[in-house]
Amino acid sequence: MKVKPEWVSRFQSEAIAHLEMMTAAIPTLMQTGSSLEPLAKEQDGDYQILRQCFIKAHSIKGTAAMLKLIDIATLAAELEIMWSGLLQDATRREAALYQQAAVKIADLLGLLVAIEPDEDTTLPIK
Repeated sequence: MKVKPEWVSRFQSEAIAHLEMMTAAIPTLMQTGSSLEPLAKEQDGDYQILRQCFIKAHSIKGTAAMLKLIDIATLAAELEIMWSGLLQDATRREAALYQQAAVKIADLLGLLVAIEPDEDTTLPIK
C-alpha cells in the first residue's frame, strides 16, 4: 500500500498537537490526581481532561494504524489504555502513572518527528 506523504504530514501535525495537549494536562492532573474520590464525570474538570486525553490517544492510534505506522499505533494504544484506566478507576490516579504517560508521550513524539515523508518515495510500512 502506498501512503501519500501529505496524509502522513497531516497526521504528524495533528498527532503532535494532541500529544502537546496531553503533556500540558499532566501537571494539572498530577496536582489534583492524588484524591481517591471518584470522578464526577460532567462536573469534574479532571474527568474532562482525562477524557480528552483518551480521545486524542485513540485518534492517534486509529490514524497510525490506517497509515500502517505500526510502532506509533502500538505505543498510542498503550497510552489509550493508560488514560482509560485512569478514567475508570480513581484509585489509580497517582503521580507514577502520569509520569509513565509522559514517557509514552515523549516516545510517541520521537517517533512522529522521525518520520520524513518524501513526495518521490513510498513510506516504509510494516
